[in-house]
Amino acid sequence: TISNKQKYDKAYEELQKELNRDPEEIEITKKLNIKIEEMHNWKEAFAANKLENIDAVYDEFLRGPCDSTGLGGEEYACPPGQSFTNLSGQKPGGVHELNGNANAVYSFNVSDSISGYARLEYVYSDEVQIDSTIPLSIASRSLDNVNASISLKSDKDDFSVSLWGRNLTDHETLLSAFPTTAAPGSFSGYPNAPRTYGITFRKGF
Repeated sequence: TISNKQKYDKAYEELQKELNRDPEEIEITKKLNIKIEEMHNWKEAFAANKLENIDAVYDEFLRGPCDSTGLGGEEYACPPGQSFTNLSGQKPGGVHELNGNANAVYSFNVSDSISGYARLEYVYSDEVQIDSTIPLSIASRSLDNVNASISLKSDKDDFSVSLWGRNLTDHETLLSAFPTTAAPGSFSGYPNAPRTYGITFRKGF
């Protein structure tokens, strides 16, 4: 059998060969090889449980998006005469500092042939700016949700029924946001789903 490390090393070598085929892309190839080597080192560090934290920042992003409307605030504005800005060393939008997920499951038997479980889940993410071109006061994302379900199924697994509820806290947030196309000064966004209930029935044949 071929181990994951052998597969990775083989893909790594093939990618290097592919990149080196075009002599006009020498500089790009060098930079890509450096990144590949960094990824390889990260992989080894993870395998050895030595990598504790990776900062979410752009190593190099010379042509990053910026706000050309002036509504996003000075820190988001495009430099004079440019439609992009240097975001190197800055944190990308939408990256949470704190995420958490807690689950509790209780299993039980209704009869000799029917079993069930009840599940409660809490999901949390702190508030973040969704996009670097849109201020936090206009578009932010966070999670503070409770989900729950109770299910019954036969021991033969030929049928099951589940009653579930999602976002029981009815937490409101945006999933994504962006400057509206062809409408300077406007922003669009997609909200999360509201409190939702449902029942799922499955029958095997």
